[in-house]
Amino acid sequence: PLAMQRIDCGQPFTVWLDSADTPARLRSTLQAVREVTAGRLICCTLQESTPALEQVLAQLADATVAAAGNQSGGDESLTSIAAALQQAQSGDALVVVAGRASAGSMRADAETIGQLLRSDDLATAWVA
Repeated sequence: PLAMQRIDCGQPFTVWLDSADTPARLRSTLQAVREVTAGRLICCTLQESTPALEQVLAQLADATVAAAGNQSGGDESLTSIAAALQQAQSGDALVVVAGRASAGSMRADAETIGQLLRSDDLATAWVA
């Protein structure tokens, strides 16, 4: 599996991109982030959901945003990530779970998240 990656564009909360694709890996990721997070733990899933994944999310995440239809890709992923970023406040952590991602798709997801973090709408919300 690909390593969890932190994305920092100066936002007042942490953003992590991870490829957790099983309930056990998701649990491990969320527990690790929870240990270093003072605020809420928000999880944005870009993968197909299963009852086992949903159970882990219910136990460990304070809020969850899922891609429409629980399918990664395109506008649904972009909209889901943007919605999750808009929920995040100072001290929170956002984990974007790409699921069974390749190195190329993880790089593309990281670039998308970076672009969203640098967008004027989100940056203005953090300063307000």
